[in-house]
Amino acid sequence: MKRGKSLRVLLTKSRLEKGLLAISRKFQRLFPPSVQKLTVFFDEETTPYQKPYTPYESTTRECRIYNLRQWFRKHQATVGDWVEVIVETNGYRLIFRKRSQEEAKYRKELQDAEVVAVVINGEERPVYQALLTKSHRPTTLAISGFFTLWWAYSALAGLKQFLA
Repeated sequence: MKRGKSLRVLLTKSRLEKGLLAISRKFQRLFPPSVQKLTVFFDEETTPYQKPYTPYESTTRECRIYNLRQWFRKHQATVGDWVEVIVETNGYRLIFRKRSQEEAKYRKELQDAEVVAVVINGEERPVYQALLTKSHRPTTLAISGFFTLWWAYSALAGLKQFLA
């Protein structure tokens, strides 16, 4: 099986409850333009499955692969886990990826931290701007509750990459 392009899809509560994978508009070129059944391979399995699919142009305004609830249950999927979608010559491979406990712990710390100041290139900015700034210069970050400034910067850089 030849592997092609791949993308990651973060699992949200509503998508888990509905048993579907919602794919962002920016990846619509990797999927068919019409409603159809997609050939899907789960994890490292070689057995193909046919799963219902709707394109971005449908009423949902996102590409969707349906009927994945049983696969989510098999992996005990929770909010924050993600699925790697690999485009292969004979279909799409869905590989389940569990969010690591360490990542979850640090993300919680970052979310619960009280922000004192976020300074980017000498200017104070709101947190959301700090996360979305695509600066290649070092970012100075002062957040209470973190071990060191280095760790805080690493966490911010990791989140910027994760959100990109």
